[in-house]
Amino acid sequence: MTKMINKDKTILIFSISLFFLMIVNIILFIRVIKLENQINEIFTPPEEIGLEIGKKVPDFKLLDINEKEVSLKDLNDKKLLLIFTTVGCSPCIELYDDIKEFENKHKDINIAIIVNGPLEYIKKILEDYNFSSLVLNDKERLTLKSYKVNSFPFANLIDENNILINKGTVNNIDDLEELLNIAK
Repeated sequence: MTKMINKDKTILIFSISLFFLMIVNIILFIRVIKLENQINEIFTPPEEIGLEIGKKVPDFKLLDINEKEVSLKDLNDKKLLLIFTTVGCSPCIELYDDIKEFENKHKDINIAIIVNGPLEYIKKILEDYNFSSLVLNDKERLTLKSYKVNSFPFANLIDENNILINKGTVNNIDDLEELLNIAK
């Protein structure tokens, strides 16, 4: 009888162990898929990131921190620099000081920082950096998708006719200046 009970316990322990191994495998599989997607984003050729230069950009409607709707039409009275950032992006956070310096230097263009993240995070960015630039929330990622942005931080320079004049990954003020200077 005790042999039978020990055999049942062994089978039960084996079954539980097998179940946990399956769970671990599933978690590892999901993590591998996520890593594969991240690697694909990193190694996407730069010319495939973003919209085509010389083409009209799509309109967008996003909310600012006061939940007021802002569209591309509201910003096209002069050149517009759209800077795309996202929550948890270290290079994006490092760029915020440079954006502040850049916006103080370039009053001749509109700057909008489009952040993918919760409203509280966006409000904290404004509190910490006191931007004069518009900070918009793309929590649904619709603008990121329509502008084909999958690398951060990324910027688009758009003229008054909503034509993309330059684009690129921007990690510092030099990158922002280069983006502007190449378009001149």
